[in-house]
Amino acid sequence: MESHSTQVNKAAVGTFVIVETLLLFVPLFILGAAINWPGSLSEPASVVLPQLIEQAGAVRAGYFIYLVYSILFFPMAYFLLAYLEGGRVSSHIGWLGVGFAAISTLSRTIGIARWLTAMPNLAMRWLEAPGRDIEIAYDTLNSLAGGIGEIIGVGLFAGIWALITSRVAIRERRVPAWIGWMGLVAGIALISPVVELLGIEIDGLVTVTTALVHLWWLIMGIAILARPAKADL
Repeated sequence: MESHSTQVNKAAVGTFVIVETLLLFVPLFILGAAINWPGSLSEPASVVLPQLIEQAGAVRAGYFIYLVYSILFFPMAYFLLAYLEGGRVSSHIGWLGVGFAAISTLSRTIGIARWLTAMPNLAMRWLEAPGRDIEIAYDTLNSLAGGIGEIIGVGLFAGIWALITSRVAIRERRVPAWIGWMGLVAGIALISPVVELLGIEIDGLVTVTTALVHLWWLIMGIAILARPAKADL
């Protein structure tokens, strides 16, 4: 009975990690086709706000799916740590990882919410009367919510979670050790954009770090599914 429970847990966690990895490509495709996302994040208000009106349906659908993806990051992060620690989170460092996953999820959802709430309102105002005041509001909101969501949430907090998860993976050996070491590299890469808070601009770094961490997730999920059930006994 214990073996069957462990096997189900293994299959569920591995599948969850893979599905979460691939889910990112849905908003990437929708928003990429509609507004050239994520490149549009660096465009000025005069370019982005009209696009939000012209592509309103696609923008809302894309960002809603991206919001779902971001919310699902927390249960994925929790269940992955639980699996790596033998079925439940049982160590102080494991719970620390769960905590960072939670605040990462909160931060990134705050960042995404601007595109479903405040930005459409600004776009309507821009349509009625374009002006410098709306540009200032757009730039300020984008910098604040983007800093919270992308730099702090997706970068710093998720990067710390990745480092902790990798440390647990190396210690517990439920996946090959090299996957844990790969996660350490991915975690450091995720954290690196935090230098932008010091005024250091690194163009294109977020794209590289996002690709690296999702490759790590995909390999992790496949490794979990491929692990023999008897190895978890």
